[in-house]
Amino acid sequence: MNFTLLPFEGTDSIKLGMTSSEIKSILEDSPEHVNKSSWNNDMDQFDFVQVEYNADNKSISFEFYSPANVFFNNFQIIEADYFEVKMLFETLDENLIYEEEVGFISTKYQMGIYAPGESSNRIVEAVLVGEESYYDAVVSELQG
Repeated sequence: MNFTLLPFEGTDSIKLGMTSSEIKSILEDSPEHVNKSSWNNDMDQFDFVQVEYNADNKSISFEFYSPANVFFNNFQIIEADYFEVKMLFETLDENLIYEEEVGFISTKYQMGIYAPGESSNRIVEAVLVGEESYYDAVVSELQG
């Protein structure tokens, strides 16, 4: 499936703030549901996206991975060269937060790029788009 990321909205087809049943209807799929634990919210696990919900059962983030085709600024993110994606985001957000051997977070767009490893040929494995202020707690923790 193809998705275009829209900061603070979700994507062109599934939107932040939707319920699980609305998302299932659009994606025409039945996910595995993961109940809230002590460290996160309820989630739906589809074959290509993990959807996180708040206490009101409204979606607050989408984390995409292969086989999804995910685009941002007309650039395909999943399975792209990490350093190309990093260069794209550096032109758009001068305040990226880097996590060594993990990826980076763009607080400007509330997006996280996951590309584990330390080699020069890293590939983006996942991209997360969250609601406004989604990464606030993470950023506070990372900045100590």
